[in-house]
Amino acid sequence: MKKIGFLMSFLFWATSFQTHSQTIYELEDIVISAGNSPILSSETATSHTVITSEEIDKLGNISVRKILSSVPGLAVSSSGGSSTQVRIRGSEANHVLVLIDGVSAAAGDGEYNFSGLSALDIDRIEVLRGPQTVFFGPSASSGLINIITKSASKSELQSSVTLGSHEGFLVAKSFSIGRLNNSFSYFSDKDKGYDYSFNDGEKDGTQRNTLKFRSQLEADNGLKTEMLIRESSEKYDVDDINFAATSFRNYLTDSTISGKKNESLGSLTLSRLSEATRSFHEIKIQKTKFHDFYNGAKRNSSDKTLLRYHFQRSFSEDSIIDAPSTGSVVFESSTDRNKLSPIETRRNKAVGTEIRHRFTDKSTLQYGVRFEDGNKFESSITWKAALKKTITESTALLVDVGTGVVNPTYFEIYGGWGITGNPNLKPEKNKSFSMGLEHHTSNKDTLISVVAFQDVLSNEISTNWGTSSIFNETGKSTRKGVELTYDKQLAKDIKINGNYTFLIAKNADSTVESRRPRHSLNFGLEYFFGPDDAGSLCLKTKSSFENYDQDFSLAGFPMNKLPDYTSVDVTGTYKLSEGLTLTAEIENITDQEFYDVWGYR
Repeated sequence: MKKIGFLMSFLFWATSFQTHSQTIYELEDIVISAGNSPILSSETATSHTVITSEEIDKLGNISVRKILSSVPGLAVSSSGGSSTQVRIRGSEANHVLVLIDGVSAAAGDGEYNFSGLSALDIDRIEVLRGPQTVFFGPSASSGLINIITKSASKSELQSSVTLGSHEGFLVAKSFSIGRLNNSFSYFSDKDKGYDYSFNDGEKDGTQRNTLKFRSQLEADNGLKTEMLIRESSEKYDVDDINFAATSFRNYLTDSTISGKKNESLGSLTLSRLSEATRSFHEIKIQKTKFHDFYNGAKRNSSDKTLLRYHFQRSFSEDSIIDAPSTGSVVFESSTDRNKLSPIETRRNKAVGTEIRHRFTDKSTLQYGVRFEDGNKFESSITWKAALKKTITESTALLVDVGTGVVNPTYFEIYGGWGITGNPNLKPEKNKSFSMGLEHHTSNKDTLISVVAFQDVLSNEISTNWGTSSIFNETGKSTRKGVELTYDKQLAKDIKINGNYTFLIAKNADSTVESRRPRHSLNFGLEYFFGPDDAGSLCLKTKSSFENYDQDFSLAGFPMNKLPDYTSVDVTGTYKLSEGLTLTAEIENITDQEFYDVWGYR
């Protein structure tokens, strides 16, 4: 990737969106989606990161894929501007479940593509590392990314404008009709992109438009109704592929090919908290649709429907929030289908339960089990146990162990694009174990976290490029490593943060897995200045070492090492007034050429 991007953002808020005081590595109690129901960040042993709107603003309102690349344990790779994959702890991209406002972002069976997704409308991003199938189903066998968007907080019109390599604008407004509280927003974001090939071609960019509507009604008897509708359309440019390439520098050729994506999601939620607040009932109906047109032809049309009932109960006379022990049960019925081929429709039913216990020394235990039964694959049972053991007031031991499962995709079963499918594929299953220490100082100005993990995957699904066939590997694939996190307030006006991930990801035959760097290092330095810290300067670096990908210029597509690199970004912000903030960013200030995918810079 060779690019100098200059981003100048003028943010005008008639009334500012609500922001949060936490930083990217949370030190305070917040609620995250780490179970059948939300749980306090301080009460789960699951490795997690929360990125708030305040942190996103400091980064210059950049893309979601750029933000995720700074999270420990995540590997982000883009095959041009139209295709971006995210892997957690060496997993496959389709082993990561992505939610937007609690609704599956991907329809059908596929992984979610982050290309074009802007951070302009995002309030926070939650990243959970480790198996989450027991709470969220087969798509979350290695982790979860939950994207929570902003809501207009006041009745006045709110707006934001971005100029530069990224161009965009956002308008949002809330209004009430009696007890019915509503909000809508519309935002448009254009990434002008750059030439992903090595042939001095045209820039390949994306243009994304999103319309969102929320409505909420609360009754006196504790009954609450919530509705969400989100519609997005995206246009993108792509380069053509030279299958006769003899090196990565002539793998892509400049072209006028373009595509279009349409994403729709909606949800209706009915919930009721008892008068004594000891029990909670919730019913959800969710729907996601996806359409993809490539060079004028529809190549993907899929949808996903989920019906979910959740009941939670306190085991004491205390409320659910204050009770030392609670239990919950979930019943789900889901359907995903490829609308281009009706025979690929899949139906699944699941029942799951979870128990939480808070000890007197602030230690916590979380345990869950889930049973899945579908019309296409064998039934499965997954489980998870997470213990956070308080050692001292400022130090805790984290132990997280569990299992996950991933069903084969439509493509893997039925084939396409010259690849022969395999209807006899077995679901992939993984067992995961992690243990770590988390320490923070008494005044909350320092956080140190060390987590070691291992994930063993059986029945891994692979492609034999020589025979153009898909098969389950014999043996077990392993992914193991260490995640280190450090966050320190050096002085009132200086803060540093960083993380390092060491990862060894190998196939069952001990060959290295592609697009999973062995060493990933992120570092940030922030300086605050001016009255009430109105201004800030942020320096961010990202380093990647020992990353491999398949070389498509050689017979059999063997693995080859990609060049190591370090990229540097600089962002400055200044709050001119209560409603006006100026942000400027320079991306890849050293103008270094680098790439995470063979053939795409």
